[in-house]
Amino acid sequence: MDNLSTEQLRNIYAGKIRNWQELGGEIKEIKNYQRRHLSHTYRIMNEKVMQGTPLTTPVQARNLSDWDEAAYQNFPESIGYALLSFLENDGFELDGEIKILSIDGIYPNETNIRNGTYSYVINFYAAIRKGEEDYNGGRFLEWILSEEGQACIRQAGYLPLNAE
Repeated sequence: MDNLSTEQLRNIYAGKIRNWQELGGEIKEIKNYQRRHLSHTYRIMNEKVMQGTPLTTPVQARNLSDWDEAAYQNFPESIGYALLSFLENDGFELDGEIKILSIDGIYPNETNIRNGTYSYVINFYAAIRKGEEDYNGGRFLEWILSEEGQACIRQAGYLPLNAE
């Protein structure tokens, strides 16, 4: 698989599609991994992909206590979702062990994120109260917008305001 439609993804996570064969793949049961309910990525999945359709019970791992997600295990039949920056910064070999799929034919790269064709993104905002410009919040906001701040954002795996 190189691509899934939003509908196929929704049906996988709703438990309606349970085998890769239903999508033209091998006869293997799909192992779906999910993020914790409080994560931003879960929110994106729930709001933008699932659109009110409840997520099915995720893969369960042994010895989980207060987690509602399984520790990812790299099986060929696995599927999961995460922020691209997490994958890139956590040392995954994107061309080896982990394969990033296009959704609706759109690959999640910087160009497609910036031009709005890939829409499964989180925007982060920074704001301060009026009159606080000369205090710590204002100085921090000024630094975030500086060349050094934007380079730090890029180094952390996120897209800065302007392309380099």
